[in-house]
Amino acid sequence: MTKSTEQWLVIGVAWRENAVPGSVPGGKEDIMPINRAEIIEEMEDNIRKYGGAMGEWCVGTAKDARGPFFQRHLAADLGDGLAYREAFTTDSARQVLDHLLAEGLRPDRTSIPDPGKIVFIYHP
Repeated sequence: MTKSTEQWLVIGVAWRENAVPGSVPGGKEDIMPINRAEIIEEMEDNIRKYGGAMGEWCVGTAKDARGPFFQRHLAADLGDGLAYREAFTTDSARQVLDHLLAEGLRPDRTSIPDPGKIVFIYHP
């Protein structure tokens, strides 16, 4: 397994095939924070991997990856390319969010608006 695979927190087909401890809500390890440039790069890579135009994807932030929004995605096994990463600070997460919105992603409207350190994307 590559380091990139170990760091990715993807729910869907890739998660089922490459699951690692701590990569899903309720996992045994904490999410490891990374810098905003890495988050942006990995989110954009995920979009390319799953396909679709930038405007077809949603982006948001959350305080807790174990919340109802993430649990619903996990339980439903939507295969929607849901990916999430933890930034070092809420300001850094907001900068990632602003960048991805400027790239054409839509703001998420299904989760509770929560300025947190976790940035997530998915294809509805």
